Amino acid sequence: MAILQFLHEAGWVHRNLSTSNIFVSNGQVKLADFEYAKRLDDQADAHEIRTGTANFISVEVDRQEYFFASTSGISTMELAARLQAEDNALQTLQQELLQSDVVFRYNPMHDFESLWWISVHILFNKRVDTVNGKIPPLHNHQKQQLWAASVFYGLASRQSALSAGNTNFRSAIKTLCPDLHRFGIMVNALRGELLKRYMDIEADISNLHRHTTAGEIPRQFIMGFDFNVSAEAVVLPALPEGRPETMKGGPAAASTRISETFGFPSS
Repeated sequence: MAILQFLHEAGWVHRNLSTSNIFVSNGQVKLADFEYAKRLDDQADAHEIRTGTANFISVEVDRQEYFFASTSGISTMELAARLQAEDNALQTLQQELLQSDVVFRYNPMHDFESLWWISVHILFNKRVDTVNGKIPPLHNHQKQQLWAASVFYGLASRQSALSAGNTNFRSAIKTLCPDLHRFGIMVNALRGELLKRYMDIEADISNLHRHTTAGEIPRQFIMGFDFNVSAEAVVLPALPEGRPETMKGGPAAASTRISETFGFPSS
């Protein structure tokens, strides 16, 4: 997480975070594959080609449009008052509300959302074999698999998982092995922080391309993934993984992947 923060502060975005390019060695995290990294620039061309690995690409990059932006910056009360004020108010208002489409560009929040999807993938796409050398409590592993399959192979389900007020993710946590519930709760809390930050910054889209766009998200991710873990879980793949599917323009997957244990190392 700190690596990503430093990258953004230097004025760059990675644009292809996945389990294939995050390396863990002796508790240290290294980030690789900068082929699609790009400087932050509000004058740059639109982000026309989806770059990234399908399982971890942000919802907005997948859609190629801002998903959390309000449809109008004017309240119903103000709208009614302005429409009643003058004869030419309607024409002026139409010009404001029907302004040219906002150019979609990649920003630091999309990198952190990809990091969040990586945590979800590790959490839900694995089966716990033992906990502290013992067989784990029974849980509905089939439901866990079904939820993971729907989210990682369908944009609609991904959008739903990141929609405000949606309780689907909290319900999905209950399908995990009980020893992993605490991790699920933390990942859900980070989901809430992502949502709040997205809605805050997209109230004014002109500020999206600055290196400070993510705000406190880096610190929250560092704290969220660095809490102490008392249990050691041995996990096995629950779903076929193989070579990650890549979107148009996405690079090939590397051979080394992030640790698949449920203790997230410090960065």
